[in-house]
Amino acid sequence: MKLPFTLVQSKGSSDTAKCVAELHAGVRAKRVIGLAYAVIYAERNYEVHVCGEAARSPTFARGCVATLNDELGARIRGEKT
Repeated sequence: MKLPFTLVQSKGSSDTAKCVAELHAGVRAKRVIGLAYAVIYAERNYEVHVCGEAARSPTFARGCVATLNDELGARIRGEKT
């Protein structure tokens, strides 16, 4: 079955590696205290997860994720690059 569209390049991306490295450095420095995230895999699967403060404070985490949803919507509409 042919997929209707391509989500990401399956070759990986340097900006993703940089983002994860920066998050890891923040965790090691104890600046990052929780995560609520979605990961997109090359096989077109995804995973969502919460941990740390995001799991302990789901209302706050949900507000953060709602802001992410707003930003993605703005990108779809061409309002942000």
